[in-house]
Amino acid sequence: MNIYFANSHTIAYTPIRNMPCKMTAHNPSFGKSGSGNSFEDFKIWANDTDFYSNALNIIDYTGTVLGSGFEGITYSIPDNDKWVIKVDKRASFLPVKTDKPTAYEIKDNAPSLNLGQMIGYVIIPSSSRTSRKFYIMKKQKGDTFGIPFQYRNNFSDLNTKLHIKSLKNISEFPPKSYEQLVKDVVLANKCGYKFDLVNPNNIMIDNENKKINFVDVEYNEMYKNKNQLFDVLFLLLDGEFAVNFNNSNMSDQKIREAARYSDIIISKFKNAVRQCGFEFKETENLKKILTSLKK
Repeated sequence: MNIYFANSHTIAYTPIRNMPCKMTAHNPSFGKSGSGNSFEDFKIWANDTDFYSNALNIIDYTGTVLGSGFEGITYSIPDNDKWVIKVDKRASFLPVKTDKPTAYEIKDNAPSLNLGQMIGYVIIPSSSRTSRKFYIMKKQKGDTFGIPFQYRNNFSDLNTKLHIKSLKNISEFPPKSYEQLVKDVVLANKCGYKFDLVNPNNIMIDNENKKINFVDVEYNEMYKNKNQLFDVLFLLLDGEFAVNFNNSNMSDQKIREAARYSDIIISKFKNAVRQCGFEFKETENLKKILTSLKK
């Protein structure tokens, strides 16, 4: 059995297929400075490398798994730092055969932002009767924030320590990190992108650049010009875990420690919201967290 480190969490896996060590480029100059991460850039890169011939190996080899959520599994692409693959757990096999691999564009409504958004999808032959479909998303930099979402009701010592460690880490980020976060959220909402209101694991923490990033956002026309600032703050506090403190066996000392870092995050976020010209409003979810932190 091998061990693969996916972000900060350790999972066991057994390789299914042999994975190529490198994605060979037919054009040695490709991938140098100046290349972007748009759909057109992806098409050029995919045609200029062995991507299509290796794609099934990538999604059948659990050693490339970056993370798994409710609906999909995300895979890294070897020797590539611009895109990742997402496979929908419910609909990756198509009951039709395509003649050749084909990439289709999904409109990027915020090309200046990296939100881990989808920019396209690929349909590729997988057998004599079926095809596989997977999505191409912008690759985001950072480590997964918070405890694994499926353990949000598990107040083990390990999860509690990880929760507090996550809060402590971003509580030490400078004010400009929070101001950039607020600007990114507002612009993303204006472009119609919706943030996951529940799962904090869709936040990526770039410790090198002190930046709070997002992945797996969803485009929804109804969210244009809506404001999700305070939903994002709920995620930054790992809210689904924190609201249950009162019903947990966490010690008063650990709750006070979590409260101390949470207060710093809330204060920096409040100041950033005001600095960017918005009004801070407490939501019901935020009030629930504040109540839980006063055990």
